[in-house]
Formats: sequence, structure tokens, C-alpha cells
Amino acid sequence: MADELKALHETISRDWEEMKSQLKRHDADGADVKQTVETVNAAISKHEEKMADERKAREALELKVARMEQLERAATETKDGPTAEMKAWAKFIRKGEEKMVPEELKSLATDSDTDGGFTVPAPQEAAMVTLLRQVSSVESVATVTTIGSGNALKIPKEGSDIFAAGKVGERDTRSQTANGNFALETIPVHEWYANPFVTQTMLDDTGFDVEAWIASRVANRRAYLNGTYHLSGTGEGEPEGILTNSEISYVPGTDASAIVADGLIDTAFALPAFYARNAQWAWRRATTGKIRKLRTSTTSEFLWAPGINGGTSATVLGYSYNEWEDMPAVAGNAYPVLFGDFKACYHIVNRKGMMLTRDPFSSKPFVEFYFTWRSGGQVVLAEAMRKMKIATS
Repeated sequence: MADELKALHETISRDWEEMKSQLKRHDADGADVKQTVETVNAAISKHEEKMADERKAREALELKVARMEQLERAATETKDGPTAEMKAWAKFIRKGEEKMVPEELKSLATDSDTDGGFTVPAPQEAAMVTLLRQVSSVESVATVTTIGSGNALKIPKEGSDIFAAGKVGERDTRSQTANGNFALETIPVHEWYANPFVTQTMLDDTGFDVEAWIASRVANRRAYLNGTYHLSGTGEGEPEGILTNSEISYVPGTDASAIVADGLIDTAFALPAFYARNAQWAWRRATTGKIRKLRTSTTSEFLWAPGINGGTSATVLGYSYNEWEDMPAVAGNAYPVLFGDFKACYHIVNRKGMMLTRDPFSSKPFVEFYFTWRSGGQVVLAEAMRKMKIATS
């Protein structure tokens, strides 16, 4: 991968030098200005595409390395080697509870002896959560809190009455000012599950890293669920989605079937300045392709801008963007674009502790690994977010 990135970077550099050479030749030949501009635009567009490919390749490599590092840490390789807890966990995964000695069973926390269920060791669960946040959508940008017990998180929220203040002279009397009011925002957690199957042959093969494989499967399953519900959940027995929250204001579009530059500009400037400082865009990848073609109506400048030397993310109107496939497609009456401060707007709550039940009997020749966990999320500050709506067709 490193050699491929190096080769791609060299190709981009050569193209850049060639573009400058073309400009010099155009100037020397007294070429038409319009033709020169077209040549420059074509070269820049080609350069931007290759820089974007280089950035994506680098990000994919960095993500792969990060995942490997997290899974290695999940094995809790201390200076003295794997802990007794992780040794017992690995044996439970491969052989089952019936093959474990009492000392090994004691090292694992059990919550349902009759079902053969054990609480996933903290390092292994941490690895799963880390993978989840790397591949998930909203969870990677929202506020995330982990609770140790209970089925909900209660946080104070400022009410409609605000604290008052006023100017006063040096010797003037001071009357009481309004105190404002607070309420408790309750974010419930809901039960989720993942149920990957593994053949007994894979478990018996010591060369197969079953713990890492299961961690990646569970993390991907959680990321898939989060991507759906944190955006489109109803809030009834499941997380509340950003798109379904009725308190988030939307900016109406001017076209019945397309995104237009003025619509994006209106959406960006509809957000209060306080939240715009940490704001980001969110849409699906296909929408990026449409937005990259947009220009301002006055200066004909592109709204999309590439990152600098591949070291920064591309931006739209100066703000970075996220590509989430769970976002709606561009269509009449849809909300394909979000813009705001996701950390201020959305709060995710995960309850500490994941449960695993191992079942080698129900689906022979496979062994089922049934994971359950609790997680929730909802909008806590609607004013920190805006939705862009395509005009009704």
C-alpha cells in the first residue's frame, strides 16, 4: 500500500508540472485566454481527482492499521503476557464453558449461569466499541456517554426561561434578575443484539483469530444499526433519529428534484453562528457527486474545495462533510442534507457491559455467539442542526 501511495503521489506531481508547462507554452504562443482557462480547469480537475483518490487510499490504510492496533490491544498483551481473564475468555470462545476449570470460570463475570452467558471482558468490548466508532456514522461525530448501571441517562437541560442580566451604575440598587429554569433530559437505552455463526473447524484452528473476527462482526453489526436508527429512528422503543426529530428546523429548497447552490448556502447561513464554528455537513456519497458540480450564481466558483496537499479533508463552503449511506437520496420532499454541530445536537448513551451466550447445539455444524447490549440516542439541542429539504415535486 505504501508503494502504491508513493507511485500515485509521483504521478500527481508529474501532472502538476505538466500543467505548468502547458501554461507557459500557452503564454509564449499568445494563445486565446479562454482556451488557456479551459486547459487550466481541466488540469486542476484531474489533479483534484487524483488527490482525492490519494487521500482515500491513505485513510483506508490508516483505518486498517488502527483496527489492527485495537485488536492487538484487545488481547491485553501486558508485560507478563495475556491476563488470566483473556486466557479464560479465549478458551470459552473456542471450547465452551464445559471445557473450563473452576479457576477459569471465576475469572469471567457471569450474569446468567443457566444460559451459559458471560459478560464480555472490558478490553474486548473496548476494541468492539473502538471499531464501531471508526465505521459508524453519527457515533463518530456525536456526543457519546457510557453509563455503568440503569436504563437511562438523565442530564440537565436549560428550559425556555433564560437567565437575565443588565447594566447598572456604581451606586445604583440591584434588583433581582430572572433565574431561568432547568429540566432533566432523559435518554433511555434499548436492547440490541448480534448473532454471528462460526464453524467448529474455525474454532479448532489455532491459526484463526476468532476473537478478532467476532469483534469485527459485532462492531459492524452495531455500526449498521446505529447508522439507521440514529438518523431515522422513531424514538419509540428505539433511538430518536436526527431526521425524524420535528424540532429541527429545515431550509426549503427551490428545486423539486435537485440540490442547488443557493439551497446549500441558505442552509449554511440558517445555522446560528455559535454552532457554525463546529458545524459539519452530512449526506450520502452520491450526493457528493452532485454537489461537486455546483457553482455560485454570482461568481461561478465551485462550492466544493479540495483539501490542501491531501492532508486536510475536502470542504463545501468551507465546512467538512461526512458521507453516510443511510442519508436519503436527492428526491422531491426528501431531506438529503444535514448541517450543524453534531456533538451539541445529538447524544448517544451506551450502557457498559455486553453479554455473550455461546450456543453449539442449535445450528450445527455452526456455533452461535449471541451478543446483547444496551444503547440509545436522541436529539438534545435541536437549534444546533439544520436540515435541507428538496422542494415538493
